[in-house]
Amino acid sequence: MRAKRWLAIAAVASAAVASHAQVIPQGAKVFLDSCAACHSVGGGDVVGPDLAKVSKWPRADIEKAVTRMQENTGPLTAEQIGALVDLLQAAEAQQRIATAGNPPPGPAAVEIPPEQKAASAATGRRLFFGEQPLANRGVPCAACHAAAGRGGNMAANLSFVHARRPGAALLSTAQQPVFPLMKAAYAAHPVTLQEAYHLVAFLQQPLSPPERGDAVDRIAGGLVLVVFAGVAVLFRARRAGVRSRMVRTSSGGE
Repeated sequence: MRAKRWLAIAAVASAAVASHAQVIPQGAKVFLDSCAACHSVGGGDVVGPDLAKVSKWPRADIEKAVTRMQENTGPLTAEQIGALVDLLQAAEAQQRIATAGNPPPGPAAVEIPPEQKAASAATGRRLFFGEQPLANRGVPCAACHAAAGRGGNMAANLSFVHARRPGAALLSTAQQPVFPLMKAAYAAHPVTLQEAYHLVAFLQQPLSPPERGDAVDRIAGGLVLVVFAGVAVLFRARRAGVRSRMVRTSSGGE
C-alpha cells in the first residue's frame, strides 16, 4: 500500500511538472528571444509590423517569412521555426507570449542567474548615460536613445519601453542586437550579460523626467553658449569695422 501511495504522489508531481512545462511553449520563448525586439502580436507596430495578421496566412508563407528573418535574428533550427509558426497561427498567441514573459511560479523553485540577482537599476542608469563605462568600451545607450528626458534622438525613446516590451525581450536585444546601427556599434564591443541585466533593471522601472537641477544646469549651459556666440559675432563685427577704417585711412579716404 505504501508503495502504491508513493507511486501516486510521484505521478501527481510528474503531472504538475509537465503541466508547468506546457505553460511556456517553445514558440513563445523563441519569439521573446528573437522577434520581440522588433515585433508584437496584437500589440501594434513596433520597429516592424504587428504579426497578429500573420495568423491568416498559409503555413508555407509564414515559414518562408520566418526563414528570411534569420538575417536579423540569427540562425534558427527547424524545430524553432516550426514552433514559431505554430505560435503565429495560434488564436491565443498573445496570451502565450504574455505568459512566457511573466511565467507563473513552478512547483519547484527556479534558479535565478547570479547576474539577475546582482542587477541594479542605479548601475544600469549610469551605464545607460555613460556615467560608468561599459566593460568592452562600447558607446553608451544615450548616444542614440533618450530616457527620462535625457539622451540622443537617433533611435527610439526608451522612457516607456517597460510598458511595451517584457524584460526577456530587452535582455535579448542588449545581448544580441538586431538593429543595423546597434550591430555595428557593439559588434566589437559587446555588452556583457551582467551589464545587460543592469540596463534591463533600469529600463523596467518608470522613468521620471530629469530633476529640476539637471534641467537648470542644461539651460544655463545653453545660455552660456548663446552668450559666447553673441560675443563672437560682436567681436567679428568690431574687427571688420576697424579694418575698414584702416583701409579708408591708408587710401586717403579720411
